[in-house]
Amino acid sequence: QIVGLRFVNLDLPRDARVTRAQIRFTSKGEFKGGPTMLIILAMAAENVPAFTPMAADLARRTMIQSQVTWQPQPWPRAGIEFKTPDLSRLVQETVSGTSWQSGNAIGFMIAGTGKRSAYSFEGDPARAAVLEIEYVQ
Repeated sequence: QIVGLRFVNLDLPRDARVTRAQIRFTSKGEFKGGPTMLIILAMAAENVPAFTPMAADLARRTMIQSQVTWQPQPWPRAGIEFKTPDLSRLVQETVSGTSWQSGNAIGFMIAGTGKRSAYSFEGDPARAAVLEIEYVQ
């Protein structure tokens, strides 16, 4: 399975030095079984367009070369918050582009093996994934 995440209207100046970036998820269910190994990639666009219902929309998008692996622990019950490892190098590569400007959208793709379930914006906006970014100018 491939999951796409798009975060819009980012208040992040071009060429900001990103010191920390993580995505915070809220678990939707209990998954104590087998290991999960995920790869997180950033989309190679300095203002990621909205996803479409077209088949393979995510798989057709171009990604930057850097990637982050994540082996999340079991999620014991719904409603618990979990964070990815640091994604600052993925965000940095995006905001360092010549076309990046504050207010743009950034996108990520997560793929891998195993199973974890988290709330989506469409499922519950109050529990949807949040991109947390710290930076200096």
